[in-house]
Amino acid sequence: MTDAANAFVAQVGSSRQAIQRCYERALRAKPDLAGHPTELAVFATFDDGGANTSTSTSPTLGDAFDACFAQVAAKWSVPAKSGATTFKAKLTLTPQ
Repeated sequence: MTDAANAFVAQVGSSRQAIQRCYERALRAKPDLAGHPTELAVFATFDDGGANTSTSTSPTLGDAFDACFAQVAAKWSVPAKSGATTFKAKLTLTPQ
């Protein structure tokens, strides 16, 4: 795994609690999510300077989650390199 990929995975891991809080907010807006864990794929694209240019998740968990998640992910960056790169990480979110 490259330094940039390792940095991305580390940032997703260190943001886990914040992402979980976003998930808990989403549960209030979409109660059908409750009662089972959600496997979440996190995608982020970084420019050649290492700045985060876009993020998304799959599955989508609704507008409340997306807005909260965007605030968390906006702080992520990776070491500079040549060319834009998209990374993927997986998280399992469980209703608390």
